[in-house]
Amino acid sequence: MEMFRTYDGCVSLTSDTWTSTFGEPFVCVIVHWIDDEWFLQKRIICLEAMEEAHNGFNIKARIVSCCKNFHLVDKIFFISLENATTNTKAMDFLKEDPSIKLLLGGSLMHVKCYIQILKLCVQDGLEYGFRKKEISLDAPTRWNSTYKLLHDAIAYCDVLTDMYNESRTDGRFITNDHWSLAKIIHDVLEFFDHATNIFSYVYEPNIHMVILECIKIVHSIKETSKANPDVTVPF
Repeated sequence: MEMFRTYDGCVSLTSDTWTSTFGEPFVCVIVHWIDDEWFLQKRIICLEAMEEAHNGFNIKARIVSCCKNFHLVDKIFFISLENATTNTKAMDFLKEDPSIKLLLGGSLMHVKCYIQILKLCVQDGLEYGFRKKEISLDAPTRWNSTYKLLHDAIAYCDVLTDMYNESRTDGRFITNDHWSLAKIIHDVLEFFDHATNIFSYVYEPNIHMVILECIKIVHSIKETSKANPDVTVPF
């Protein structure tokens, strides 16, 4: 806890709250900073059970408590959180907390998680474009789960087709057209997967890559649409 007492630079924080598969609620805070040798560093400074409600005020209180314990109240540059309403509220409460000294009044403090933004784009696109086909997502809360599902399924397309078609009695069979469509979706989602991996770098700066990777994604969607005029790419 004393390592930041004499640190004269700024730090950035990432934080999240979640509920485990056993129904246990947790909160985590990670600090990121550049050391004296100009290496990016990170440490988990809070990983605790959070029995109270996951609302904005309580999330703010946990972050403030953690910052006080590690002497970070006057060293925060920005905080990255997911795009939930409770997190936005937490940032509003944090800006009003007199114990926290923020750069430029906190105008640059809240950086939303761009990996989650990509995930939401994929989910909305799939839901919009394929609602009538009843394509379900494997795990909506997991990044790139649809891409990984298609990636594995395409590798075993012959086996899956035989198993599925042999069990059908209503004439609704998987055809080569279905797999061709799955391959098109897979190839588009591969760019999202690549961007997510880049945005997940820990010991390399990546925020400058966001715009570039988003441009690549848009370009890939346009190229896929041109190459497949009979298919509406749902993004």
